Amino acid sequence: MKKLIVALTALAAFTASASAADLAARPYTIFADGQFGSLRGNVQDPFNQVTAKIKMEDAWAAGVRVGYLVAPNVLSYVNGGYSGSHWTGGTLLDSFSGAPVGFHTESFNRNGWFVGGGVENNLNIFGISAPGWFMKTEYRAAYYDRKDIRELSDVGNIPATTNLAFKPWVQTISTSLVYRFNWTGPVVAKY
Repeated sequence: MKKLIVALTALAAFTASASAADLAARPYTIFADGQFGSLRGNVQDPFNQVTAKIKMEDAWAAGVRVGYLVAPNVLSYVNGGYSGSHWTGGTLLDSFSGAPVGFHTESFNRNGWFVGGGVENNLNIFGISAPGWFMKTEYRAAYYDRKDIRELSDVGNIPATTNLAFKPWVQTISTSLVYRFNWTGPVVAKY
């Protein structure tokens, strides 16, 4: 049984980027970022008629971004790379009554890959100088590896005879305020 979690959220995330160049000088970037939040979803076992609420507490990514400068201060880009996430466990509830059934799931980590795209602009606009500050809005779809989640008894953590199959697909839309060090470009030695 495949499980699909689709989460659409608007986040204000702090993103640290390893970019060392101005948008116009280098429209590609190798980056790493992280998002912390509470993206919630459900996992279900239709055979036993139980469901559990779980949430993705955090996610991180490392990848490559390639873009095109569509205006003097605006970069349109696509990105992709490797992603990881941490998911909480949950209490299994009866699918019809919502009452606890005496079993739970453990928290776990999943790794996978992502693709996305967005728009980033330098905040030196409207006559206001803000060197190094950028604002970006991005869509990202992350595909994580399959996980068979063990159903454990609330008394003694004894495994049940069934597992929940989980293969998350997470979609996010985020808006980030980013500060880039050395944003004017690489240092060039002058003799």
